[in-house]
Amino acid sequence: MAGSLVILDTNVCMAVFQWRIDVLAELDRALGGSFEVAILDRTIQELSLLTAKAKSGRDRECARLAQDFIKRKALNIITSFPGPDTDDVLLEKASRGTLVATQDQVLKRRILAAGGSVITIRQKRHLAIER
Repeated sequence: MAGSLVILDTNVCMAVFQWRIDVLAELDRALGGSFEVAILDRTIQELSLLTAKAKSGRDRECARLAQDFIKRKALNIITSFPGPDTDDVLLEKASRGTLVATQDQVLKRRILAAGGSVITIRQKRHLAIER
């Protein structure tokens, strides 16, 4: 899938640090070519909120590491307009051919039902594409 755009959902941003997954290497393996990783501006806001208010120290640390990763790798930040919730924005992007990386089962079912593709974490180690 050369030239694919992949949007990381908040829960995947957290999980890759929780389970120590090299997300870029795994995307390269799963997609087998060039891809661009992006993130919604809302995801950055959610990570900031988790960094400040998560109950578990591990969640706070994973959110902080995810924020650092986004800055260090200079990921493309997609601006979303006020209104629909984050899942609706991701669903709309997926219906236009964007790959969405998420662990949210409800969102995953919605995207697949709409004909989109989802990337999920398998066995806490690998990324897999579902169509």
